[in-house]
Amino acid sequence: MTGSWPQAVARRLGIGGEVSFSTARVGQTLHLPCGKGKDAHIVDVFVKPGQNPDAIAKKLLNEGWTLGHSLTCPEHRRKSERPCQTGKQHMEKIETPAKPSDAARKAHRMLMMALEDYYDEAGKQYKDGYSDTRLAAEIGCSEQHVRETREQYFGPLAVPNDVAEFRSALDKLRAEAGQMTASIAKSLQSMEQRLDRLCKRNGWAE
Repeated sequence: MTGSWPQAVARRLGIGGEVSFSTARVGQTLHLPCGKGKDAHIVDVFVKPGQNPDAIAKKLLNEGWTLGHSLTCPEHRRKSERPCQTGKQHMEKIETPAKPSDAARKAHRMLMMALEDYYDEAGKQYKDGYSDTRLAAEIGCSEQHVRETREQYFGPLAVPNDVAEFRSALDKLRAEAGQMTASIAKSLQSMEQRLDRLCKRNGWAE
């Protein structure tokens, strides 16, 4: 385990600084912050000695954590998803939203792992060959769900440099084409005027 391991784990989980941990003979215990306000608390998560940050992220996703700037443990996330009941609602029967199926939860975990692997947060773009469309097809969920999940937890897509360069070249070509068109029109007008003067001078029919 290198000295940068706590920082590397923090970056992989999407939180700032470095993770707090304690070391025992059999491994490390991460002390992860969860929740906000009065519900904020620390959750201990056991990992193998110097475990790869990617493996730690996948372990947490499989356990139901939400990664990113708002790191949330499974229990706290379930609490935050419960409907708020106040006043008259306490006395009425409230229909509880249907829980996601096992397949839906698995697909969401797979999507989060895929985004961790194939989306570059710094560059705000996918690695070569990957896109919302490809992840949707491979995981088996809608492209809209992929896009909304990516934008919520990872960020928007930036215009790639090669696309920006292509657009710049296209704008330049359009400008050059406009200049050429204007030059040709001017030459045509000049030739028409010369022909008109020649015909008038010699009495020829135009």
